[in-house]
Amino acid sequence: MSLNTADLSSIVLLVPVQALTPTQSNLLAFIRSQVAVNGRPPTHDEMAIHFGWKSSFTVRQHLALIEKKGALVRERGKARGIRSLQQSRENGIPLLGTIPAGPLSEAIESADEILAVPPGMFAGKHLFALRVNGDSMKCAGIHDGDIAVINPQPEVRDGEIAAILQQDDSTLKRVYRTSSGLFLKAENPDSRDIPIPAAEAENCRIAGRLVGIIRQKI
Repeated sequence: MSLNTADLSSIVLLVPVQALTPTQSNLLAFIRSQVAVNGRPPTHDEMAIHFGWKSSFTVRQHLALIEKKGALVRERGKARGIRSLQQSRENGIPLLGTIPAGPLSEAIESADEILAVPPGMFAGKHLFALRVNGDSMKCAGIHDGDIAVINPQPEVRDGEIAAILQQDDSTLKRVYRTSSGLFLKAENPDSRDIPIPAAEAENCRIAGRLVGIIRQKI
């Protein structure tokens, strides 16, 4: 089945928040902890003293790299002008590793990583994202390593692409309802479709509809 452009009307190519090094992650965690405890971020000198760095120049270098990767914003000319983008869901889309069996809202709220995506880039509310693993949907333009942006909703129309939870596993497929249950269709002739009998359908739930794809530029 070829890609219907109406299915993926919000496809864009963006560079998601890149992975931080251990030092950068520790620095960002320290900034967050200081904001939580003191209500404000630490100064450059306070960060240098905490990590045992000889000068604030090292701090500025790390902050510049973290900012370049999209995890914080610095306000020039302010000693404490640092804002972590991952502290607010309004600044991006939560990236979940998998879809949990429990309440989806709790997983979204506790997500460790937030993609720095401009508000309104994708249609929907309370969006979340999943990293695509595998090429079962490649003929729909969804490739291994892409990030699927999902609008949480318990129902989709036949033929729409959705994130589906099967017990402790999640998958991205086209969803069809049949007289015998659900049919999850892959978009790759080398991948198998997944028929779900009606008796097992109660153990399968739709977590949301695909509204777009984020692909890291090469």
